[in-house]
Amino acid sequence: MVRGLPLGGDHPMHPFVIDANGDLYIDVASATNACQEKNRILKSPGINPCTELETRGGIWRYDAKKTDQAFSPAERYATGIRNAEGFGVDAIGHNIFVTQHGRDQLHTNWPTSSRRQTRKRHCPPKRCCC
Repeated sequence: MVRGLPLGGDHPMHPFVIDANGDLYIDVASATNACQEKNRILKSPGINPCTELETRGGIWRYDAKKTDQAFSPAERYATGIRNAEGFGVDAIGHNIFVTQHGRDQLHTNWPTSSRRQTRKRHCPPKRCCC
């Protein structure tokens, strides 16, 4: 149906749904975990701007009745969706719903400090130190 879909990176699969009008909606998920300079590495900063968003991280719309369509950034339907793993269409077929898989390893890549635990140890008894 659509040739040239990005296949590399962390999310190579392309879940899809076809609505009542015959529109094909395809997920083109991010190639990385969170567009970091070094993917999935402790405290690696994000790339700004995130260049993979030119061709990833969203939903693309095509015609389900046509074959041999070429993937193009111009066909982007929705953006800011890291990895849509589930699709749904309402009964009328006018609304598309997706479940998004958020980024992985947040605590591993950006661990919280032990400051909160340390504060609790130094709190006077029967008093909140939030």
